[in-house]
Amino acid sequence: TKWIALGALLLAGFGSSCSSSTSDSGGMSGTGVSQGSIDSFGSIFVNGVEWDVSDARIELDGVVASESALRVGMVVRVEGVRSDDGLSGEAQSVDFDDSIEGPIQSDPVETVPGLVKTFSVLGTTIIMRADQTSFDDGASFAGLVQDDVVEVSGFLDEAGSIRATRIELKGAFPVDDEVELRGNVANLVKTVDGSGIFD
Repeated sequence: TKWIALGALLLAGFGSSCSSSTSDSGGMSGTGVSQGSIDSFGSIFVNGVEWDVSDARIELDGVVASESALRVGMVVRVEGVRSDDGLSGEAQSVDFDDSIEGPIQSDPVETVPGLVKTFSVLGTTIIMRADQTSFDDGASFAGLVQDDVVEVSGFLDEAGSIRATRIELKGAFPVDDEVELRGNVANLVKTVDGSGIFD
């Protein structure tokens, strides 16, 4: 099994909408940063701002990609220049990193009939909503089951759960055994050869 620990989880609230922003600076115009989920396209809408990405550098999980690879529900970081009205802008860069990737530990549990389900990936609770979570590549609110390997994009809530804005089906465990977990490193114990163990 391949483990990848990457940075800190996106810290954000998740009120009534999956498009909650984790960062949105720069005022009404000028250079700024906006971080949130993609709501729709044309070029892309993030936090209510329409960003022209025709000349932007786009990276998905550190790999250069085209605009066509972007999907609704991806939590992205956009850097660019906004117009004076604050409703549009020209993106200079768009970066996406998933929140977590790995196998579903047990069948999702329905907490609100027909609307909300929860499941765990690598010990982290994932909350998905039929009306707010986007699904790709065979994933669905009704169809996800134990051992499905999923890539989840979303926001971390106060309880440490990820409220999913997008879930992509990557494969099935153990055929697909690649996992990715983002979080703060704690209790690092280094060995003399430079390797280490951490929680």
